[in-house]
Amino acid sequence: MHPNLKTYVTAVRSILAEPLSLAGRVRRIRGAAKQLIADGLPLSADERQIPEHGYGRNLLYRDPDHGFVVIAMVWPPGHEGPPHDHGTWGVVAVTEGEIAIDNYVRDDDGSNPEHATLIHASRIAGPAGTVGYVLPPHEDVHRIGNASNAVTSVSIHTYGMDIKRCNVFDLATGHAEQEELSYS
Repeated sequence: MHPNLKTYVTAVRSILAEPLSLAGRVRRIRGAAKQLIADGLPLSADERQIPEHGYGRNLLYRDPDHGFVVIAMVWPPGHEGPPHDHGTWGVVAVTEGEIAIDNYVRDDDGSNPEHATLIHASRIAGPAGTVGYVLPPHEDVHRIGNASNAVTSVSIHTYGMDIKRCNVFDLATGHAEQEELSYS
């Protein structure tokens, strides 16, 4: 493990052990992530994999005690994922290129797991050095992608748990379905 990642993981473990609110923990982890990308996190070729279609999800660390994970997401030029949720807190730190994040608000009661009405709430352009977050239940549904059509973008994601599946939403039809996730 790269020394900067090891320092970051130690900081996150310490923060999660403190008696803080969830929002307070996320705020502190955002600060630690800002420091991680300021110090630099060189990634090996194995940590920068991209599948033939889509974007790369490369597991960097899984915590045995607190359950959080750190993932390197590698975004090909112009690629973006569908709107989705995580069901757990997350911190996103942009290390290379620029990502765009579209945030959505659910305009339905969530009672039908196969349908969701989403309203676009905001769009954030995140150049390298930007650190954002997701915090369910109200700040969770979003779409993320590479804002550039010319360069690959890389973001480091820290999630409160190892996400095996998430809800994916079709904006045109309102259809919602669970998607299985894997690592590159």
